[in-house]
Amino acid sequence: MPNTTTFANGLVFTSSALATTDLDQIIQTLTLNIFGINPSTDPLAYSKVRVAWQAQPGFTFTDDICSIQTTEDDDAYSIRDRALVVASSATVSQIDTFVRTWGVRWVLYGPSGFDRARLIKSALTLDWTHDELLASNLSVVTRWKRTIRAPEQRDGNWWPRADLSLQMYELVTESIVLPTIASVETKLFIERGQVADITAT
Repeated sequence: MPNTTTFANGLVFTSSALATTDLDQIIQTLTLNIFGINPSTDPLAYSKVRVAWQAQPGFTFTDDICSIQTTEDDDAYSIRDRALVVASSATVSQIDTFVRTWGVRWVLYGPSGFDRARLIKSALTLDWTHDELLASNLSVVTRWKRTIRAPEQRDGNWWPRADLSLQMYELVTESIVLPTIASVETKLFIERGQVADITAT
């Protein structure tokens, strides 16, 4: 949903850019759907697929747990387009469109972690996941990175862990309504003190 900011000079700026909390929720919901976990019937759904950097309840090394991290990435694809559209007789809308790049990382603990990473990657090639992401102006960058198998040694046990990272593009549209010049007066001074006064509106 677009968010608006009113600047100190009274101009209203509107942007479709996702907040990080919105993106986290989108990816969390998508991951739950990929795993076939329904939060309305599974009270532990949000402890099975978690958002990083939040308070996390504990789990054992035999539990299949997924944690999601989203951060903005640098990318060469950063073209910004600008257009002016007449909004009324006294205003124009300045509309900017550009692509923002997100890094999305899944950290998957548990005995099924590595295979669940494969499942995520495979599901992201399907039409239904494409459509869900597109509804939020997101698309997967298909420069697939390999899944990293990275078991952790903790409490005398090797905790199974797999890390999957990829990028997503977000199409962002931002606009601001600007006042236009209502009229322009031009005075031409010609010989013998005569003045030609032209006003364009």
